[in-house]
Amino acid sequence: MKAIKIATCLALFGIIGCSGAGKPDNVAQKFWSADNIDAAKTYCTDLSQKAIEGAKEAMPKVEDLKVEPATITGDTAVCPTSFKFQGHEASFQTHLMKENGAWKVDYEKTMGDFASSAMKQGQDALKGAGDQAIQGAQDALKNATGGDKK
Repeated sequence: MKAIKIATCLALFGIIGCSGAGKPDNVAQKFWSADNIDAAKTYCTDLSQKAIEGAKEAMPKVEDLKVEPATITGDTAVCPTSFKFQGHEASFQTHLMKENGAWKVDYEKTMGDFASSAMKQGQDALKGAGDQAIQGAQDALKNATGGDKK
């Protein structure tokens, strides 16, 4: 009887103590909050652990980390993720997959999405700067030629 009570307590402790820890968005949050590569690797798939080790750089220090609830499709999930890094805002998807029953970050897919998002944001910024430059040139030309006189 005592053994049953102990087993029940341990099971409840495991359920309560780990509640939410295995959700994809919690795993993504822990991955991006990791202090170093070794800590981050623990949240990655086996294949991703090899890829992230190749990076050999420190985990980026991110600010204002936001990981939204995951969209789960079978054994894969995506979490809308955003943060500030070196003064720039980044918005992308953190990709996860189930491996041995646990959610793990797919580092390659995540970094591919991060790079695509960063390039799109850069293109948008350049387009905005280009539009401003064109408008400035048009305004300068109007001023130099006397405006809209006919």
